[in-house]
Amino acid sequence: MNAPSRLSNTLLTALAPISWGTTYAVATELLPPNHPLLVASMRSLPIGILLTIGLRKLPKGNWWWRILVLGGLNIGVFQEG
Repeated sequence: MNAPSRLSNTLLTALAPISWGTTYAVATELLPPNHPLLVASMRSLPIGILLTIGLRKLPKGNWWWRILVLGGLNIGVFQEG
């Protein structure tokens, strides 16, 4: 693997935790306290929008209910509390 490719891979890998950390900081500092569901939703919404824009196609068939279940678990269980 050459040096520019390795560096770009490292920077791309670092982008995920950096972006997740910034959403946490914004959510805890700018959103109202005692509304955990709102905070969890606002932390997840930007990446969902970016993925929808980036992929440029909507899910089909069974993927709609799967998205609802996984989204509900992500927001309601994994990010609550």
